Amino acid sequence: MDYEIVESKDNRRTVRFQEPADRMEKLFREVRGKITRDLDLPGFRPGKVPRSIVDKRFGNLIKAEVAEVVRQSLTSRVLTEEDWILDDEMAVSDEELPIEGEDYTFSITYSLYGGPELEEYKGLELVEPVFDLDREVEQTLQSLRERMVSFEPVERPAEQGDLVVLQTPDRDTEDDRDLAVRLGHSQMGPGFDDIVEARKAGDVFVARMETREDEGDLGETIRFRVTEVREPKLPELDDEFAKKVGGSDTMEDMRQELREDLEERLEQEKKQFLERQALDKVLESNEFEPPRYMVDNMTEDLLRRLDGDEADERMVESARKMASRKVREFFVLRQVAIREDIEVSEEEVQEERSPEESASSVYDRVRNVRAMELILSEAVLNEENGSTPPSSPEDEDRQEPSWSWQELEEDAEGGKEKED
Repeated sequence: MDYEIVESKDNRRTVRFQEPADRMEKLFREVRGKITRDLDLPGFRPGKVPRSIVDKRFGNLIKAEVAEVVRQSLTSRVLTEEDWILDDEMAVSDEELPIEGEDYTFSITYSLYGGPELEEYKGLELVEPVFDLDREVEQTLQSLRERMVSFEPVERPAEQGDLVVLQTPDRDTEDDRDLAVRLGHSQMGPGFDDIVEARKAGDVFVARMETREDEGDLGETIRFRVTEVREPKLPELDDEFAKKVGGSDTMEDMRQELREDLEERLEQEKKQFLERQALDKVLESNEFEPPRYMVDNMTEDLLRRLDGDEADERMVESARKMASRKVREFFVLRQVAIREDIEVSEEEVQEERSPEESASSVYDRVRNVRAMELILSEAVLNEENGSTPPSSPEDEDRQEPSWSWQELEEDAEGGKEKED
């Protein structure tokens, strides 16, 4: 017997574990051997300290390490096999240490998280986007043309799409050089393109970055001179373009290949769109708080992905909000799977499992995917042209910059705000 559930009351489960004496003997030897190998005592060669001395000085440490190994192994097994998730309350365990040569028996009382009592996850009304595949193909081709764009000088005021070359003649720095700005691409931040548009070669203007609210010092006042306006020239969509950009023999072949690729991608986007809608609706109608430790763990995991960037308070809050959403999504799908008796075989787990994943995490992932498929299979889909995917939690946290470029009037002191 590895474990036995000896008491079930409300959300509490008391489990008695037992590890046989032969297994305990092996663990005692392994732990004692590790301590002996690392032990350096005067008068004894490394690894040659007598067992009696090791046991006398480190007996309780050996027992504690053996107990930890056994408890971690058996408790992980019971949580996986019984499909339990703990709540935020600490498990209560007896403190009995093992005795070498005897079976090791101990008990732990767990407090379990039951999950939400789900309502309204069947028959959801969802909007199914309908994409114009021909239009998507043409838009993709136009995007590819933009990547191959060239620019030619023109003698006219700058328009949207033009490349405007600027100089900052009053700045005396080693890094000062010509500045090329593509109008309509917001490369310099909000407001700058509006200031540059309609200017021509030789024009001079003064501008600086200003906060929209009282949030600190203003940016540096800079004098700009327009040295050149360049007009974009896009390549023709012909067979030469198809060979150079798409690796296709003809433009017709390239369009067909793009169509097939886009069809696959748009189907995936449609699926993600529907999944997001479904989860939004289920979460809205099922309010619940997940275990705090799970949200904490996922928040830390998200912050670790910042690749060394120091997280400020806003980033931590954003990560926590996203983590809470993901944990709640996990519980929604888990509860659907349990209610609908969705199972995953060991063979399927092994087939889907990567070397970095535990069997239990793969089981949860595959089962939740099937729960999502069930929700969508029973949803009512209403077609709508031009639908756009719902915003993700991270999109919702993005804020518009609190500053913008402002044009100034030149004067003897370096500039004053331009009057409307």
